[in-house]
Amino acid sequence: MKKLLIGIGLAVLAAGALAWFNREAIILHRVTSQGRMDVGPNQQVVWNQGPVTAAEAPANRPPNIIFILADDLGINDISTFGGGVAGGAVPTPHIDALAASGALYS
Repeated sequence: MKKLLIGIGLAVLAAGALAWFNREAIILHRVTSQGRMDVGPNQQVVWNQGPVTAAEAPANRPPNIIFILADDLGINDISTFGGGVAGGAVPTPHIDALAASGALYS
């Protein structure tokens, strides 16, 4: 009986290790086997416009801060830092414009 329990435990441990090392393939298979979801058309977003003139002077207002966090983005992936994906073949002009008009922290 003891040998049987040890055998079952080792089999469960081996199956768990195999599943752990292949977890990405298992998840991707699960997602793709359910069929592809159709993506709807783009929809325009109508933003509320602010007042024509500000209620307070710029010195009396708090600064506008936008914090962009891009996970797994290398310094060479955007053209702001002289790089760009595929040796600069994929330019990032909007990110470059944000960087040029703002502050860069590294």
